Amino acid sequence: MSAFTVYANMESIEATLNGTDTVTFNRKSKHIMLMNDSASDNLQFKFHASEAFATLQPTESFAMEMWVAGLLLSTGAAVPYRIWVFG
Repeated sequence: MSAFTVYANMESIEATLNGTDTVTFNRKSKHIMLMNDSASDNLQFKFHASEAFATLQPTESFAMEMWVAGLLLSTGAAVPYRIWVFG
């Protein structure tokens, strides 16, 4: 028997960012996946204003389990991205 997690809620966001924006989810989510869909530009993100930005290289993705209600994104070019949150 394998272990698995069932999530009651799922939210998907697909957009393009040029500049800085705060993405807020409909509810606090337990698991977050962030994907940089750009072939050439970096996407920066952080969870709190006091933190330093982390960087996703082109086509890189990030997944983490934590309770989060949103995140801050920043880029210097038009960067397509996807966010999936489960909770």
